[in-house]
This record gives sequence, C-alpha cells and structure tokens, in this order.
Amino acid sequence: MGDLSSQLRPSPVATLSSSKPAKPTPSQLALCAEAGNALSLHMDIRKIKFPGSIEVGKLIQVAEAKSNLKCATLELGGKSLLINFPDANRDKALPSATLFLLVNSKGCALPTRLYVHEYFADEFAAKLKTMVEARAQSLGGDPTLAITRSSPLCHYCQRNVVFSYIDAGNKEAALLIGGKPFSSEDEVVKVANDTEFELAAYVWTADINGALRLSQKLEAETISVNEASSFHPSAPMGGWKLKITDRVRDAGGNPDAPGTVDAVRAGDKSGTP
Repeated sequence: MGDLSSQLRPSPVATLSSSKPAKPTPSQLALCAEAGNALSLHMDIRKIKFPGSIEVGKLIQVAEAKSNLKCATLELGGKSLLINFPDANRDKALPSATLFLLVNSKGCALPTRLYVHEYFADEFAAKLKTMVEARAQSLGGDPTLAITRSSPLCHYCQRNVVFSYIDAGNKEAALLIGGKPFSSEDEVVKVANDTEFELAAYVWTADINGALRLSQKLEAETISVNEASSFHPSAPMGGWKLKITDRVRDAGGNPDAPGTVDAVRAGDKSGTP
C-alpha cells in the first residue's frame, strides 16, 4: 500500500480553526477557491468528502464522472423533523424544540421542522413563542460571555444574506401549505416524508411501541425518541434522498443500501440501536 495523504480545503472565513486539527495527519492545506474543482478532477485522488450545497455537490459528482470515478461522501444540507404526540412530556419537549431551533452554528441533524398534534398545538405554539423570545435576548451576543447561547455570524456577507431572507419574508411571504397541527399518525408521516432532505427525526411520545412503529415509516436514518440523540459509532451515518449520498461508519458492510434506520430511545446511554 502506498503512502496516504489528504488535502484539506477549509472555508476562506475560518481557515485557522480548520488547519489546527489537520496538523497530526499527513495533510496539505488548499486555501484558494479553485482548489475544490482541481481536487475533484484530479486523477490521483480517490475520495472526496464535502459538506455544503446541493449545487456544489452536483458539480463534484460531474467531476467524478469526468475523472477517475472517485468515491464521494456528500452532506448536502438538512431539514430534520421533530414530532410531538399528545402524550409527550411537554415540560421536556418544549425546551428541546427551542434548543434545536436556536442552537449556535450548523448541525446536520437539527430538526427545523416541528409537527405538533392538534390536541395541544395552541398551548405548544404559545409556550414556544415565549421561550424563543427569551432566548433571542442573547442572540448574536459576545461569545466570551456565559449568557450568550448563539454567537454572531462569522462574516458580514452571511449576515446580509440572512437579513435579506428575513426582509423578503416580511414583504412577500405567504403561507401556502403547512402551519397546521396534525391529527393522526398517517397524516404526520405523509407530510414529514415530503422533503428531499432527511437525516434525523425526533419523536416525543410516551408510547414506545408506537415510536418504534413510526421509525419504520419515517424516511430518516436516525430516529431519536424522547430527546435521545446518541449516535453509536458502529451504526450507519447517512441520509435519504439528497441529504447524504454515501454512508459512513457502516458496520454492516453495505454503505450503499438506502433506508437503514437507527432508532435510539431516551435512557439508552450507550446509543446502541
């Protein structure tokens, strides 16, 4: 076997944090914007790993076909979900939903789609609004202060993009679909699976058997029940549809098989599926 090396192409706005962990391994840093295209087309590179947009992910796959059919693991965004059934522990489910929505930085498995049963939808929405407003007081604060839960965006261009979306939403957005509670398991499964991005799902319910039944219907790789979010190192880590195009950590020896489900319930500290 020949010598192994890796090429790291960090974000131009966060090069230092990416370069430090690369030092113990035989790596080379590629800091220019053109490096990604050159690496994807290089005939001597056998593996590409890329987290980012669908547009760039598609370009990488085109480069694979034009070069040496190298293997690529692509993580292309995510819109994971959180489902609250009427028998859920609301004292825990509500803070969990707030934390996931406002946690600092990117999280590939963070649920940004909330589904709430009609039995307590109004109560859930009112309390969620109160919690979000309280949490918003420290958004973008000094990252060195303990009270800051979400630090500022690292670049003014990103800030401008975020504000442009907020401004456009205030001026132009209208609710075309969604925004309503669900009334049955079949209904929530249908709307939950209506997306091209799915890595994880979070289910709050006292009915563990029902949660396990639901895990066979949801198009998500990891199903966490009642705040459990453990990922066992031997379990597959991937997604459905456009989320992740290659599975990693697959002890089953079949990284190409879609539809693998890893279900973890609260209280299982080992994260064993």
